[in-house]
Amino acid sequence: MKKHYAILLAVVLALSTLVGCGKASDNAGSAGDRGSNASSSNSENNNSSEVVRIKYVVPGTEPKDYQKVFEKVNKKLAADGIGVEVEKIFIPWDAWDQKLNLMLSTGEDFDLFHVMQDRTPYSNYYTRGTLADISNEIEKYGANLKKYIPEDIFDGAKINGKYYIVPSYWVEMASEGEFNIRRDILREHNLEEPATPAELISA
Repeated sequence: MKKHYAILLAVVLALSTLVGCGKASDNAGSAGDRGSNASSSNSENNNSSEVVRIKYVVPGTEPKDYQKVFEKVNKKLAADGIGVEVEKIFIPWDAWDQKLNLMLSTGEDFDLFHVMQDRTPYSNYYTRGTLADISNEIEKYGANLKKYIPEDIFDGAKINGKYYIVPSYWVEMASEGEFNIRRDILREHNLEEPATPAELISA
């Protein structure tokens, strides 16, 4: 079964260099051998003008202007000499689980896929043998990833001391238009209950 790289809610552009170097080793040898193969493949890629196309499978419907936007993205990658071209493959939400499982079981040709931990834990994909060990690639090419993703979150993505995914990291603001107020604390301090967001902020 072909091994794939998984991104846990990640931004694929942050991985363009990492994945471009690791892709050529995807089908070579066992998981433990992939690090050395990735290094040799990287040298070969640097010595040629061939562009590696990365197929990234994501849930949802293709946005209206996706083709125009990613045309610009790929031009920027080419201008920067990354040697990678990104292609997103969209799968509708209602067909996501069934379609992705079918693609994984049949060995369909793609490189990355989106993991939603609250829907299907990445450990599930690991036990099925669908993820590639990218530990060596992260150590060699992932300096910026480790710079911006906190160590505890990055280490939380390990399985048996090895990396099979790259976690994303962001601060999410409250999306619901409501506040929870402890009335007992207000009464304790003889405070009036605010009736508007402005009153709450100024309290």
